[in-house]
Amino acid sequence: ILQYQEDGWAKMRQVAVDAACQGSGIGKKMVEQAHKTCREFGFTRVFCHARAPAVEFYKRCGWKVKGEPYDFFGITHYRMEFFL
Repeated sequence: ILQYQEDGWAKMRQVAVDAACQGSGIGKKMVEQAHKTCREFGFTRVFCHARAPAVEFYKRCGWKVKGEPYDFFGITHYRMEFFL
């Protein structure tokens, strides 16, 4: 799900792949589609708040960690950014 942000960023939210399907390429296809959709709407950058276990996945998709980790409801998250 993409959400427009007032400062010109698109925010990617609620991305998940069932554990049984992880490693099959579905997540990468979902992220690539999000990038395509952002471009179609004229965005040049997108961010998300990734849970710690997903950080390496996003890095493999070309995303970068921005800032320090933070705790959200007891779960470590990282802000990640991608420039289209």
